[in-house]
Amino acid sequence: MQYLADLSPAGTVTPDEDGKAIATTPYSQSVSRELLGCHGQLSAIEYALGGKWRTFEAVIGLDDSSRPNTEARFNVYLDHSLVHYAVTRDSPRKISVSVVGVKFLRLQAQPTAGDMDSCVSIGTAVWGDAKLSM
Repeated sequence: MQYLADLSPAGTVTPDEDGKAIATTPYSQSVSRELLGCHGQLSAIEYALGGKWRTFEAVIGLDDSSRPNTEARFNVYLDHSLVHYAVTRDSPRKISVSVVGVKFLRLQAQPTAGDMDSCVSIGTAVWGDAKLSM
């Protein structure tokens, strides 16, 4: 088992550092990215998996410090295949995705509701205890 928080991203974008909380549950091994209104600006992190893992698991949701009414779409790309999940601040979701043979995992978040007319932080997208297993 390997936490993504302990891996270096493949690209130049790095995850936010601190542990986060989703619906009051703390996740010390989280990967997160700030969400900016800016009419749905995307935020992504990519990891090289090298085809050696079987499963990616995480609890996805918005950090408790996110502004009220913020919603986001969480996209999980497996090489070029997209799986996405919609989450509101109060509805975290556990995901488990097969990554057998996958070379790259990209985690992307996009705000879909909230203060979309300003380019200020409206929240934080969190992949809580994001991990890979063999």
